[in-house]
Amino acid sequence: MKIKTKDIIIGVLVVVILGLVFMNSNGALFQGKLGKIQAMKCPRENVQYVPRAKLAYLLVRDLGIPLVTPRVATFSDVPTDHQLFAYVETAHAGGYLTGHPDGTFGPERFITRAEFASVIRNAYPSVENASLTTGVPVFTDVDNSSWYSESVKKLYASGATRIEYRPADNVELSFATAVFSNVAP
Repeated sequence: MKIKTKDIIIGVLVVVILGLVFMNSNGALFQGKLGKIQAMKCPRENVQYVPRAKLAYLLVRDLGIPLVTPRVATFSDVPTDHQLFAYVETAHAGGYLTGHPDGTFGPERFITRAEFASVIRNAYPSVENASLTTGVPVFTDVDNSSWYSESVKKLYASGATRIEYRPADNVELSFATAVFSNVAP
């Protein structure tokens, strides 16, 4: 059986037309129990960011800290029945993560890369003790007078990051995982 160019063109057109007919306004081909399947989305749009409670979990697990489980929650938005309660309380008790002045923690708020650098520097002696000798770059997107500048430089000097920093961006799970694998507790 010989396939003709005309048959290929017709097949492609059918697929495109069916995709346009069944695609909803959000660009999803369908919405089901497992979520939506995106049509021709850029891979960058499927990035997972790290919320503060998830960072507490990753940090406590990586450091191997025994869990703290107080009877009363420290933060009003992380009650004792929250799935990551013990990890948030442990990270807070260790001084690695803090809450807000209003008594909340913001467990679902994504952590920025500037905040992340500060947390990692505080948690890992290998980052804190990294030597800032010559060769540590000055990131063009990190203001040297910012509160996080020294932490970003230490993170770079420790070998945990080797890219443009983008301090205002949210931390991607893949970036956090790479940093955790490059720092020693």
